[in-house]
Amino acid sequence: MGIATLPLVTGSLFGFHASLSYILIYVLLSFNFFVFLCVLKSHGKFLISSIYDFGALYEHQNLNLLTFINMFSNAGVPPLAGFFGKFYVVNCLFIAGFYGSAVLVLISSALSAFYYLRVIRYVSFTAMDVSPPIDKPNDWSLYLLFLFAIPNVFFLCFSNLFFTFTLDVTIGLLNFN
Repeated sequence: MGIATLPLVTGSLFGFHASLSYILIYVLLSFNFFVFLCVLKSHGKFLISSIYDFGALYEHQNLNLLTFINMFSNAGVPPLAGFFGKFYVVNCLFIAGFYGSAVLVLISSALSAFYYLRVIRYVSFTAMDVSPPIDKPNDWSLYLLFLFAIPNVFFLCFSNLFFTFTLDVTIGLLNFN
């Protein structure tokens, strides 16, 4: 969440707008990931206790795909929502002249991408024999996961609508005219 507060130092409408946009995207991604973790149960118990336990998803294509979408978006891969949040923050910092902070955001994003890609490696390339099998998820939980994955994937299609909405909210909150 430190990335979300950096645009606030600009003191401009654009900085507050970038911060609010990043926070809303981050909340969507975090909620999606926590719902995803709640779905992963084995014999009624939560399955994930370490990163190695993600190997139990190797056999489940639907959950595997949702993990890809969420982790790539958190890593900031371009057509997904997580990229636009980070891009908006970096763009705001560059325009305001905070070049060092913008480079710091880029470096920290590159370092955190390593951890997200590591989860993807365990999900897709490592079949865990020691992990217990995952219970079949309820239909409602899969629908909820796909419901939150759809805006993440198609964010490019309605990004203008999203940023217009967040700009209106920012103007309303700060009373900029």
